[in-house]
Amino acid sequence: MKQFVIVIIIYLVAILLAKLLTVGLFLIFLYFKKMIQNMDEEKWSNYFKTIDIKGLLIRFFLTYILALCILSILGYSVFVALDYNYSFYLACSLMIIGSVYILLKYRKNKNSIINKLNHYNNSIFN
Repeated sequence: MKQFVIVIIIYLVAILLAKLLTVGLFLIFLYFKKMIQNMDEEKWSNYFKTIDIKGLLIRFFLTYILALCILSILGYSVFVALDYNYSFYLACSLMIIGSVYILLKYRKNKNSIINKLNHYNNSIFN
């Protein structure tokens, strides 16, 4: 029972950290885009005008999956250090649970998320 509770705590912490790491990774991607393509205000404006809401959501989702991958690798190390059986499967299930979590959360709040993104898009670029 104690091991089960520890696994649940690790999963909850990892999913919360994945949200934070997603924002950081997305900002890093934007920074690299700026450095590689010499982005200025006009180029950024054109870039974000060409990306629709669906494209932006896909970018966020892929960044979240990358964050989950990183945290699953760290989770695997934690499970091995704690001498858990099936550490690899526990780490893989973290990926699956985290992905299902974010998809369900998106599905539940889809209209609100899209409305907010549309509002920001309209207020920034119009």
